[in-house]
Amino acid sequence: MKKSAVVLAALMALAVPAVASAQLSVGARAGTLGLGGEVSFSLTRMLAVRGGIGFIPYTYEDDFEGVNYEVNAPERIWNVGVDFYPTGGGLRLSAGLLNRPSIDLDARGQQTATIGGRQYSGDINIQGSLSNESETAPYATIGFGRATGRGIGFFVDLGAAFVGDARVDLTGTCTESSTGQACPNFDAELQAEEDEFNAEIGEFGSYVKVHPILQIGFRIGM
Repeated sequence: MKKSAVVLAALMALAVPAVASAQLSVGARAGTLGLGGEVSFSLTRMLAVRGGIGFIPYTYEDDFEGVNYEVNAPERIWNVGVDFYPTGGGLRLSAGLLNRPSIDLDARGQQTATIGGRQYSGDINIQGSLSNESETAPYATIGFGRATGRGIGFFVDLGAAFVGDARVDLTGTCTESSTGQACPNFDAELQAEEDEFNAEIGEFGSYVKVHPILQIGFRIGM
């Protein structure tokens, strides 16, 4: 019994300084992970746990292979990981998991379009997605400025998430204006269009296998 009490007292003595030094910080950030916020909890001067979420309210239009697509960025990206401060100062090495959903492609109400190797006229609607092998993937960054600490501070993160190979998937319909019937061979030509997309993506090689991380932010420590 006495031995157990001594061990318990020793553990409590070790835990008190760790709890006393723990700090909670909340921050705002902007960059390739979107606009959002994060929370960081320091365990020691050299180690902290940090997580955040960003939103990308961004849509644009672009022409791919003669079809005008509306491109919708992922609605949100979240990450959670561990920060290591090797010198106990502002230099930070981080690793963890990042979740980034697919990018949506939308081409609705097209009147004429070249799909595959054939030109179609009518009511053409195509939906698609650009996705990577891993929606949730490991990331690594190097950072400057402490993400935890009392008062106000600023920080920068540089790195990448390793999301794997990318591919495009397309589905769609085409109805001829003159007959009201489905356009002939449309599914086969749309498959050819998808294959052409993916062949072009493959030419970029390793560039499409990473999601770059560049963000700046500020935090308030409690």
